[in-house]
Amino acid sequence: MEEMLDRWDSSGTIDLSIKNLLSLGSSIVWKIFNLNELKSKVAGNQPSIFEFLRSSQMSCALYRLPVGAKDMQAPHLEDELYLVLEGRAVLSIDGQQQEVGPGMVMFVGATTEHSFFNITEDLTLMAMFGPAGGMR
Repeated sequence: MEEMLDRWDSSGTIDLSIKNLLSLGSSIVWKIFNLNELKSKVAGNQPSIFEFLRSSQMSCALYRLPVGAKDMQAPHLEDELYLVLEGRAVLSIDGQQQEVGPGMVMFVGATTEHSFFNITEDLTLMAMFGPAGGMR
């Protein structure tokens, strides 16, 4: 849970309750997920995150920001790969701005400032994190 709090702002705008976390540990060899079931975990009118996989080398979560929401995340200690599943927004990475939409994949290196803003359609992302300290 502490690692999750380090990753996402704890201002209360993002649901970080333990019931939304599923820690699978590093002994998992394989797992299949249903994307529609995962998306149902972040449905609603509030920003939310649902971590559905954690191993020693990576973690994965769905992250949802509705229209008009403020992305409150801070830089992470891990490299991160985002896949836009639904919605449109602008991603600011280290001062550069890029419009993003469905099917786009974005890489953000460990400790790099980034946030989503100008969310014009409810945004649902898959966020995949590498190990702390970035890939080696």
